[in-house]
Amino acid sequence: MTMAEGATASITSDSLGSTDPDTLDPGLKYTVSNMQGGTVLLNNAPLPDNMFTQAELVAGEVSFEHDGSEGGSASFSFVVSDGVSSTPSETFSITVTPVNNGPVVTTNTGMGMTEGARKVIQRSQLWTSDPDTADDSLWYSVASSEGGSVLLDGQALPGGRFTQAQLLAELVSFQHDGSEDPTARFTFAVTDGAISSGPHTFVISLDPSNDPPVV
Repeated sequence: MTMAEGATASITSDSLGSTDPDTLDPGLKYTVSNMQGGTVLLNNAPLPDNMFTQAELVAGEVSFEHDGSEGGSASFSFVVSDGVSSTPSETFSITVTPVNNGPVVTTNTGMGMTEGARKVIQRSQLWTSDPDTADDSLWYSVASSEGGSVLLDGQALPGGRFTQAQLLAELVSFQHDGSEDPTARFTFAVTDGAISSGPHTFVISLDPSNDPPVV
């Protein structure tokens, strides 16, 4: 059968079924093993003893809950028994249709730096998770900044944005403007081109420098 990534879908008697002229549907029992990419459910709960009957299958009580992984497929093995004999083990295969998962900012620790300096923003300080999107297609858009500017390779951000690939390459930095406020910051959102996350704020703590007196 086919289902959406991360969803729960009924396993119908059109996609799985067994017949036995000597045994009624309640007596035909499926024993499930080796579940990959999710879990077989009975009435939306884990299978008791990893079993369900043909009658429960026909009644629409059996379903598969996908675990949201990106593999594109899922499966489980099963045997069918009438209480006396069993079928050989078979595999029920599920085609999983991908769903675009939005970006999630997983690291936003901010950083410390010296007043008036420029410092590279590290992956350990700012990072976004998006299993569907390559780093060079994951864009950070800077909406505003206080106490300085975000730079790309030492220059003003083109279009006010940078990619995660550029962050990973240590091309993204913050230039402090030398002001005396103990913190600086910039506000940003992250997009994969379809779904955005934000606004978020990256906070910079400043170590003051001793400015010489001016007459």
